[in-house]
Amino acid sequence: MGLQLVKRRKHAWPAQAAWVVLTDLAHNLVKWTDDWMWHGSDFEGYGALRIVQDLLTIPGRVQFGGRKGDRLEKVALQRSHPYARKVQPCLQHLFRELQP
Repeated sequence: MGLQLVKRRKHAWPAQAAWVVLTDLAHNLVKWTDDWMWHGSDFEGYGALRIVQDLLTIPGRVQFGGRKGDRLEKVALQRSHPYARKVQPCLQHLFRELQP
């Protein structure tokens, strides 16, 4: 429900099955970040709906690089957004956790 994908229905059965799998995956990814990405921040108590609506919708730019353009190099959030500065340490924590 936090992802606001409950009312979407596809006419073909395979499309509906794929939609269910994708929404489950998206929900699980949001819940996976609860215990560690937002820990110690102002957003620690936010639920899935608030994370999706308020934090994951911050405008910005993502820059990829490397030999094949497959490495994330930079995430620039819109400075005028009220949560941009407070989300930066959370994103840094995320990227440190995902480093190989």
